[in-house]
Amino acid sequence: MKKIIHFTKYFSLKLKTSNSSFAATFLAYHLILSFIPLLVFLLQMLSFVAPGFDQLILKTLNTLPKDIQQVFSTVVENVFHVSSSLSIVALFSALWIGSQGFLGLTLTLNSIFEIPSNDKIDFFKKIPFFDRIFSVFYTIAFLVVMASLLIFNIFTNEIISLIQNISEQFGTPLLKDLSDGLIFMMSLILPFLLSIGVFMFFYKFSSIFYKHHYMPFDALFIGSLVVTIAIFLLSLFYKISNALFSSGGNPVYGSLGSVMVAFVWLMTVCQCIVLGGVFIKTYIDVVKHKKTYTQLLLEPLAKQQR
Repeated sequence: MKKIIHFTKYFSLKLKTSNSSFAATFLAYHLILSFIPLLVFLLQMLSFVAPGFDQLILKTLNTLPKDIQQVFSTVVENVFHVSSSLSIVALFSALWIGSQGFLGLTLTLNSIFEIPSNDKIDFFKKIPFFDRIFSVFYTIAFLVVMASLLIFNIFTNEIISLIQNISEQFGTPLLKDLSDGLIFMMSLILPFLLSIGVFMFFYKFSSIFYKHHYMPFDALFIGSLVVTIAIFLLSLFYKISNALFSSGGNPVYGSLGSVMVAFVWLMTVCQCIVLGGVFIKTYIDVVKHKKTYTQLLLEPLAKQQR
């Protein structure tokens, strides 16, 4: 019990000195900004892949009030009828804007892990814009994980119904057994493992390009597991809140409520990512290096004396 209390006190103090709220807000802000060009890219891609998708979107917009409908209808029509080269520009814009947020997050994590900014390996110092380029890969991985979590947590019933209909149509016992296992994998295990793997990759490679820094596997795994569980609980809250807003009588207020909950969900997810870094650092210091709460309090004074 004393070890848990000591771990919690160490974690709380480390959290206060980590600027976690600023980093999470910075990341969420740039991800929201990148959503607009990303939406343009997705709308254009779906209009090419699914014939009649543009008409479906326009019919959906007809349910909005006339003033709002005129604004959004004009924007959507322009998106569907512009050159396909705009989709490439939109994709690069989304990745570039989102990478700015991940660059700030990476610098914050390096500060939490107490890695000097000038301690980078010489080879990577020679690559121009290396931090920004690698932040683009972080952005892509984050979008893939978050999209899979939302799809598998919110549209689980629809995916299960689709798989069951396919298995019943072919009617083979083997296919039905495979579909049952596939449903379980897709609804729970696959996104859970994918999330843990990506977060382990993220925390590991946020500092791997620096000298004299080693990240233990058990610290990475436990920290990523804690973050994944927290995000799954947040996704469950988002699913319930989204269902409550959708069941309301007013479709406009229901949509606005869902958007507000989505923004809160995104902000909290970004906060969880930073908290995962603080948890990993606390685990390394307390469990691996046997540091005490008093030593953490005296560290700033020791650095000043140097």
